[in-house]
Amino acid sequence: MILEVGRLRTLLSAPEVITRDMEEYFKKFIFSEGKYRGKIEITSERGSGIKNSVGEWPLIINTRENDIYLKSMGFHGYFDNNFNGKIFFDPSNNISVLENFFRVYYSIFLLKNGGMLLHSAGVEVDGKGFVFVGQSGSGKTTISRVLMSHGFVYSDDIVAIRREGEIFNLYSTPFRGEETLFHREFRSVPLRKIFLLNKSREKTILNKVHGGTAVAKLFANLPFVNSIPGFYDCALNNISELLKEVEVYDFYFKMGDFPWEIIK
Repeated sequence: MILEVGRLRTLLSAPEVITRDMEEYFKKFIFSEGKYRGKIEITSERGSGIKNSVGEWPLIINTRENDIYLKSMGFHGYFDNNFNGKIFFDPSNNISVLENFFRVYYSIFLLKNGGMLLHSAGVEVDGKGFVFVGQSGSGKTTISRVLMSHGFVYSDDIVAIRREGEIFNLYSTPFRGEETLFHREFRSVPLRKIFLLNKSREKTILNKVHGGTAVAKLFANLPFVNSIPGFYDCALNNISELLKEVEVYDFYFKMGDFPWEIIK
């Protein structure tokens, strides 16, 4: 089976029961054949990873030379700079725990191929992509609910962005957010604008953001790679290239006062 995120494909090999669960969990992001760039072997190992911790999803990331080592609830594993690696999965856990591995894996895979994962809601409206960036509590899910009747919501938590030719595209991801109403389906669309979310009690305000301020705010919302020094330069370069093509705005929004003209 092949997992695809942001047009980057990874061959996954696993025992039959794990393969079946992976196909069900990642659904429309799993393909049966085609070319791939990376390869991850998944094997069963009881007792692997960090023991179940109610309400917490601890994740330990270590770098050793050119390899990334990960340990979280229900698994541990690694991958190298060719994006080949192995996961040791405790089958007493739900397959969903492996999201942590693939979020880190694809945050770096995309970064090394002119793209990024971004903490944001993403929506497609009339063939154009819009991204609403922010950490937990910033309003991503709220904005997604507002927009779901006007377009297709890619995610209320994390999306992929990557250059294809002369444009940057927005991609849906198989990673689950807070809202179960949004269908996880493989889609992409040219990215039109990026909005940095801020809640407002008074009125809705939209201000264009330039240069270093925009770079810093987007960098702060790159999951995982913004805390690993070896990836800083690549991340900053990708953001700088993105800003040459896509406008960024500070978006202070008040509930019930959504400026529909911004997504046209």
